[in-house]
Amino acid sequence: MHNKIKNRKDLQYFLKEDFKHMGGAHSFMLFRWMVGEENARMKLYLWVLRHLEFYTNVKVPVIGIFLKLFFEIWHRRQCFKYGVHIGKNVCGYGLRIVHIGGIHVNANSVGNYFSVTQGCVLGNKRTADDRPVVGNHVQFTLGAKAIGGINIGDNAVICPNSVVISDVPANSIASGVPVNIIKQRKIETTE
Repeated sequence: MHNKIKNRKDLQYFLKEDFKHMGGAHSFMLFRWMVGEENARMKLYLWVLRHLEFYTNVKVPVIGIFLKLFFEIWHRRQCFKYGVHIGKNVCGYGLRIVHIGGIHVNANSVGNYFSVTQGCVLGNKRTADDRPVVGNHVQFTLGAKAIGGINIGDNAVICPNSVVISDVPANSIASGVPVNIIKQRKIETTE
């Protein structure tokens, strides 16, 4: 579904795409983080997550072990601080976290350019392997849930407070509890 970070060039590309998809100003990022700007906090969270993935996947002699442990602890601390729990090596590049709080992404894999907002949960149903697989350019809106070993196709939009318990085809808008496909979108992608 997506590439893992295998070297420093991949790390830089993932971060560039994440920050580009997040939007907002990049100037005075430290100041913006210190005054509590939400977008700056999520960029810091993504920076820590991507570095944790890098040091998990790439074997860096001696210091890499300590850096992996450092980023593991920092990531865990930020998960509890911001209420955003995203596992390492789950999401592709271009990850966008719109609002912090109550986000739990425990999927088998999530494609590139995934967008998630507050209150969204992607998780297993019975066993650890019974988790969702999410395609590219998917948007999870406020409070949406996806439970079990389901597939969500590319360019899908899951509407607010919807519960996905069955497959969602590509290029569709799904809403309801449980979800129904309310519209098929005509999307022309360049990828």
